[in-house]
Amino acid sequence: VVLLSELGLRSALPKLQKCVEVGDAVVRSVALHGIGRSGEAAEPLVPLLLRTVELDSDKNVRLAAAKALQAMNTRKVYEAFEQKAHEVSLDPVVAHVLDELRAKFDPTGENRTRLRGGQGASKTDAKGTAKSAEKGSAHQGKAATLAIAVVVILAAAYFLFKRLTGQG
Repeated sequence: VVLLSELGLRSALPKLQKCVEVGDAVVRSVALHGIGRSGEAAEPLVPLLLRTVELDSDKNVRLAAAKALQAMNTRKVYEAFEQKAHEVSLDPVVAHVLDELRAKFDPTGENRTRLRGGQGASKTDAKGTAKSAEKGSAHQGKAATLAIAVVVILAAAYFLFKRLTGQG
């Protein structure tokens, strides 16, 4: 999973998708990282990522799914993420990632107004989570990203050790 994740290849997407659907929290997070690295090629997996952002039981996996959406770096993905924010309440760390996308794709707020039909705030805004995310949210997001990077490095070192010692 780690190697597939780091390659970010279109051909790896079905295997990464399966890992997100059935893996443990670490495997899901690493697979989500790989999906994000695949960029626009991973757009068919946006519904899976949005479900993960909303429903996954592990907050680090929810954050990894949000970061994967952010890494795709397209307006289409941003608009899908924004629409999800209008349907459900996002936890503060995930809302912070959406705020970063808003800054890039919708700095004036025009898209948010269009998505809600000019009425009311999104559920995320209504709870104030998107605008007043806890100060530590950014640090939590960075810590989760760092944790994923450490897992990737440790896994690569393990596979390299196995190969050099002739055990794998």
